[in-house]
Amino acid sequence: MVTYPSDWNDVTVGDLVKTYGGLSGKRKEDFENGRRPFITYMDVYSHSVIRQPSGMVRVDESEYQNFVSPGDLLFTQSSETPDEVGKVATYSGMGQPFLNSFCFGGTPRQKFDANFLVQFLSHGAPRQAITLLAQGSTRYNLAPGRLLTLKIAIPTIREQRAIAEVLSGFDEHLANLDELIAKKRAVRDGVLDELLTGKQRLFGFNEGWSSLALEEVATIYDGVHQTPDYEASGIRFVSVEDVFDLYGSAKFISQTSYLRDFKVHPSKGDVLMTRIGDIGTPAYISDEEPLAYYVSLALLKPIRINGLFLYYYIQSKSFQRELFDRSLLHATPKKINKGEIGFCLVTMPRNLEEQRAIASVLSSIDEEIRLLVEERVKVELLKLGAMDDLLTGRVRLPLEEEAA
Repeated sequence: MVTYPSDWNDVTVGDLVKTYGGLSGKRKEDFENGRRPFITYMDVYSHSVIRQPSGMVRVDESEYQNFVSPGDLLFTQSSETPDEVGKVATYSGMGQPFLNSFCFGGTPRQKFDANFLVQFLSHGAPRQAITLLAQGSTRYNLAPGRLLTLKIAIPTIREQRAIAEVLSGFDEHLANLDELIAKKRAVRDGVLDELLTGKQRLFGFNEGWSSLALEEVATIYDGVHQTPDYEASGIRFVSVEDVFDLYGSAKFISQTSYLRDFKVHPSKGDVLMTRIGDIGTPAYISDEEPLAYYVSLALLKPIRINGLFLYYYIQSKSFQRELFDRSLLHATPKKINKGEIGFCLVTMPRNLEEQRAIASVLSSIDEEIRLLVEERVKVELLKLGAMDDLLTGRVRLPLEEEAA
């Protein structure tokens, strides 16, 4: 249980805001040709501060609908899980947009810093308490009246602003990183398309390219068809859900099972590719650690192709299209047969050095993205630590004296 500083004020959410509902009586067509801005459910769910509503809706002048004012608090009201109910944001844009019908708003009754309150209600004990207020079985709802009874403790407006400024600094850094990561990924996708189609050639290479069936340049295997008996340690076992982090899998089988059930072992430089449930997501094996794999993954062992080049080529639009055309999309789960994978065409430089050079360029971009994502994780952890300290009063910020 959190003990707040004695000089923080005990209030209820109802002391701070008066609630109002979102849009009512709207039909599907009202959202297809609308000209009035409205704040969507995802705007509230995904952002702590909403500067620009992403939705448009038709609202006649004769209609009575509640609207959102700058500084209002906005809450998600309904979702399939209690964890998604009561997500809170504030609106800081221009004008007075409307609000999604599965959300509700709160107009300030007294002076508070909206950015502080959003951070406060989104973290720790207050967030847990809001989750517990949600009611339902298959779909959960948060009654505004229940939220208004929630008891909280908040500091003076000066301390609220100081805390909000620190936490907003983290949010700004995170937003900048998100934008940079998105740009890097867009560049990466463009470079991948240019290099893997031969539209752009790297300096020093001018030899021809060949189109060959995948089975001509790599040998294709699938994993065990039965769920194995897992052990506490041993040989790491991977399946579809581990494709983005092969060495993060926490499933293991015994050395005896590995040697008995796997005649062909994945090696460094090979590629694993999803083929059941998810189709066509590759993973490059970059480590010497032994891996066991399930039937939902195909193992591609390069013969006449660079493994890293193959990893990237699988992600190309042309190869993904071939996989799609050869997949059993109506099967449950959807899948592609091992034999069909081998018929997919790979268009590649005949010169292995050019393949390596292309893979190296793309790998360098991926490394830049990885470092940015890693930095984002660190900043997020720093922010969470600051929230733990500042939003409980465990650490107090020095406050500047107010001007006379």
